[in-house]
Amino acid sequence: MKAYVLSNPCLRLILSVLAIASLLSVVNGPLGLLFGQTGDLPPEVLHYADMIVYNGKVLTADDDFTVAEALAVRDGKFLAVGDSSRIQRMAGPNTRQIDLQGKTVIPGIIDTHFHLDRYIGLNQVGPSLKWETEEAGIEELKALAAQTPPGEWVVVRISRTDIYNVTRQELDQASTRHPIALISSLGDEYAVNSEGLKRFPPGLSGLQKDPDTGEYTGQVRGFASGVLDYELIPWPNIAEQLPHYRKAMLDYAKAGMTTTVHRARGMVFSAYRELWLRDQLTMRVRLGHEIARLNPNLEAMFKRVGNLTGFGDDWLKIIGVSPVPPDGAGSLVWTSQRQLRRLADAPSVSPYGQDLWGMMGEDLEKDTEFRSVVLAGKYGWSVNTLHSAGDAANDQALLAYEKALEASKELGMTISIPYGLDHGSMITPEQIKKMKELGVIPSLYVANSIGRDPSRAIYLYGADAVNRFTPTRSLIEAGVRPAGESDTDRWPYITALWNIEKYVTRTDEKGRVWGQNEAITREQGLLMFTNWAAYYTGDEKILGTIEPQKLADFVVLDGDFMGVAAEDISEIPVVMTVVGAKIVFDAERDR
Repeated sequence: MKAYVLSNPCLRLILSVLAIASLLSVVNGPLGLLFGQTGDLPPEVLHYADMIVYNGKVLTADDDFTVAEALAVRDGKFLAVGDSSRIQRMAGPNTRQIDLQGKTVIPGIIDTHFHLDRYIGLNQVGPSLKWETEEAGIEELKALAAQTPPGEWVVVRISRTDIYNVTRQELDQASTRHPIALISSLGDEYAVNSEGLKRFPPGLSGLQKDPDTGEYTGQVRGFASGVLDYELIPWPNIAEQLPHYRKAMLDYAKAGMTTTVHRARGMVFSAYRELWLRDQLTMRVRLGHEIARLNPNLEAMFKRVGNLTGFGDDWLKIIGVSPVPPDGAGSLVWTSQRQLRRLADAPSVSPYGQDLWGMMGEDLEKDTEFRSVVLAGKYGWSVNTLHSAGDAANDQALLAYEKALEASKELGMTISIPYGLDHGSMITPEQIKKMKELGVIPSLYVANSIGRDPSRAIYLYGADAVNRFTPTRSLIEAGVRPAGESDTDRWPYITALWNIEKYVTRTDEKGRVWGQNEAITREQGLLMFTNWAAYYTGDEKILGTIEPQKLADFVVLDGDFMGVAAEDISEIPVVMTVVGAKIVFDAERDR
């Protein structure tokens, strides 16, 4: 009898299946399990979907912008996406089933610049003073000092216009028994009294002196303001702040937001960590740590802590560091174009705006945050959540990024998350090319450029300049995938749908159209807050689209995102927000 060698792969597969079927027939009846009979298998072996939603329009926001009817979720992840009849067959006796009745489903919204910690009004800075006049402000400080034990800090906020005019001698009138610190409304600019000056270590740059007398004025900038902010001012009780964080996350879930991205000081990171430990996060958090912000000992700090970029889990993660931005905001945006006029309520600075890095010291690469960005690259940290609005600021930031990415090679460090550049109102064609070359992802802020009311920008720079703001289509056509941000706690500007409408229509709230040639499609607008935003945070493998094995974050809209008129996109209600398969907002339940 001739022996045959099983060389055919298909034949070997058939025999293997028959062998398995024979074994199963012994365990569970003749071929029963093989053809769908479950027998007495334990529940761990057979696990139905935990949730299915069906009979709707599921916009997966994947690279092909696939549209389906239904989805299934299991173990906090998307299990399957497809037509309703197929998905419904994945339901078991305990599966939660939601009939969409034609509603639209989109991936969870990732807002790449959203200061949740600031919007709830909790920080280590005290109250905001009215400061109607300097005399009235000093009286307000006296009253606060009288309620504060001697030797403890009195810290308050006032407008940056007022803070520029305060001296330590004037603050001494409020108290000489307390260190006093005034911080501007946008941060990083301080004024202190004589007792406050005593708390600084000697030889620190940034303590301003009178050019005529050589005496300290009490004005604090640069690295000195970093030491004051992060090392001298005490922390509040963190646990007392947590209920406010929890409430804010649930409130913003009403806008469909499932992931927030912002810079954070150690105090804020500690608050999120407490919520994470207590399993009380209802929104994913991605943080640019402020360890690099105004830190005169940054290289030593990097050596002590090592590279923590990407450190965390699906809920809470450090995605890089966030230094001080290269320019200011509003009329202080640093531009290559001279302002045509000066706003009456603007601080007196250069007609080109405010070069914050250039104001910190004489040597850009030694005394300023330019140095911090390069050091971050050297030690393998990503840099993101970095405000840069003007074209001159973009030039400086992109040069720092280029040097940082080159410096990463010195120690053989891997930059694991792309560098990000936020706001980007004024982006030039040359800067678009540089972003593409460096892999930088811009996070765009349409509300403040053209979306609300650009009248102040028209006054400062002219209508032609405003038409060039936020060149979204040019970025996309160049192969750069921008992310979307809201950077506000004001409704409706907080919502992704309001922002998407503005990217699509390029209209402001007065109905004027700005730079129609830079309008994008609604598909691209949705990608900015989902698929492309996930690349900004380094989460593209787990977030941003509705695809099997990605985390089950999604939003239900009571309307047809793809079918409504472009000017009505912002009117579509969010009726449900789901994070990790948990419903965190349900309009019907939460009425």
